[in-house]
Parts: sequence; C-alpha cells; structure tokens
Amino acid sequence: MSLSYIDSNGNERAISGLNGLSGEMVMGASTIRKGRVSTPELEAGGGRSVTVTFSEPMPDNDYMLDLQFNSNTYAGLIFIDEGTKTKNGFNYYIKAPSDSSIQDGYMSYTAFKLFSVEGLEDMENDISNLKTTKQDILTFDTIPTANSGNPVTSNGILTALNNKQNTLQYTYGNAVIYNSNYLRLASGDYIKYAKYGRIATVSMEVNYGKSTVNLPANKVLTLATGLPAVANGMLANFSCDTQATREGISYTLGNRFWVDGYGSLCFFIPENAWTGSLHGTVTYIAT
Repeated sequence: MSLSYIDSNGNERAISGLNGLSGEMVMGASTIRKGRVSTPELEAGGGRSVTVTFSEPMPDNDYMLDLQFNSNTYAGLIFIDEGTKTKNGFNYYIKAPSDSSIQDGYMSYTAFKLFSVEGLEDMENDISNLKTTKQDILTFDTIPTANSGNPVTSNGILTALNNKQNTLQYTYGNAVIYNSNYLRLASGDYIKYAKYGRIATVSMEVNYGKSTVNLPANKVLTLATGLPAVANGMLANFSCDTQATREGISYTLGNRFWVDGYGSLCFFIPENAWTGSLHGTVTYIAT
C-alpha cells in the first residue's frame, strides 16, 4: 500500500514504511508543525538520541512525521522512537556506521495530522450547492413583518420605533363603596385603582365603623365594588396596615383585605374590630 499526504504547498508526498499492505489512499494534512534542528557529529559506530520540541504543541500524540536530512547525515541510521512521541515533540535516534563517522548537519521535520480527502468531496458538493441556491439579491421588508425571514430596511426600523408607545397609558377609576353605614368617611378617604393592560393596582385610605354602629364580628364585609376583577378566580391580598379601636384600646389587625374575581373589595371583621382606619395597596393581574 502506498500512502501519501498533501503538504501545505499542495504537493503530494509519499509516506514510507507501510510494507505488506496493498491499495492506495490519498490523505489530507492538517494541524501542521514545521521546524529545523541540528544533527550531532558522531564517531564511527556511535549513536545518540535527540529530542525535538515543537514551538506550538500538537492537539495530541496521534500524528505523522516527515523528516528531511542534509547530505552530511545520509550515511547514518535514523529512526523515530514512537514511545517518546507527545503533543510537545518527539525523540529520534541517529547511529553512525561502524566504519565511518558522521559530520554534524541539520534535519527538517514536518508533523501533521491526517484526514481523508474523500470527505472533502462532500464538502465541495455542499459548497457548490450553497452557491447555486444562495439568494443573489436580498429582499428587504420596509416594515417589520410577521413570519418573514427577510431583513428590514433601516427606515423601516426607524418608522417602527417612532410608532412605539413612549409612555404607559393607564386607566384610572374609583370604587363604588357599599355598606356606607359602616364607614365613617373623612375628607380625602378613597378606594381607587390604576390599570395598565391587565396589571391593576388598588389603593385605599378609609375609616370604618361608627360610634353608634358596631361592625358585625367574624364576618366578611364587602366594602366596595367596581374594581378590576382578579384573573382566574383568584384573590389579591392587600399589604395593609389596619388600626382598630375597642373600648379606647388601639391595636394592629394585619392583612385582612382582598380583591376577588368579581372586582369587589372585601374585609374580614374580627371580633374586636369595632372602629378604626385602614390603608394599603395591592397589585395583581386582572381579567
């Protein structure tokens, strides 16, 4: 079998040492490292192992070597010690004939990895297909268009940006207060909302209870309606500070308020919440 490779100059070079094999294969070479090193002067019958170090390591130790010596070293016996090949370099051994010495000289080496040229044919076909199927003239959209793979012109992008909404547009409203006989509204009290898209925020600042009317204990009281309904039948709990008073003693009740899926603001009245004030906010996804 004769094995050859294509060097970096495009020349086909034979690789020897493949006795007993038949057939022919042409390989390509990649990851090439080249260099030139000195060869030692040897007395007759003498020998020496020489280490060659690459200026840049190979990816691994699975690579081929091509060695070229000058005439001063032709008379010597030279071979590569495969066991010493690493990604950083290799060792070669040179031995002089028993009846003559060897002068010092130099050796040029090429280290490379092989790949089959057969794979290049498929690559060339793919490149050829790309050339024949490519779009010679790009088609541009003048505005951003759904499901289009075309690029958009600069003016089309600018027009789209100019048409964007610069500020958020909110819808504002006030709740309709129920059970006013339980509320002691003061000047500035409110239950109101702001809504953008499906995002709603409700805020309140009210007083509840009257000195002559006690709130029903352990009941849920609907304070107001007309708020944006909570999506998916969920409840939106307020982050709320509630100050209640009974028999002259004030205390905080905590979170007992929510907006429901009908847009109602509800309040759970504990046993000891007769009169007091409340304020808080809640943000949620509305229908």
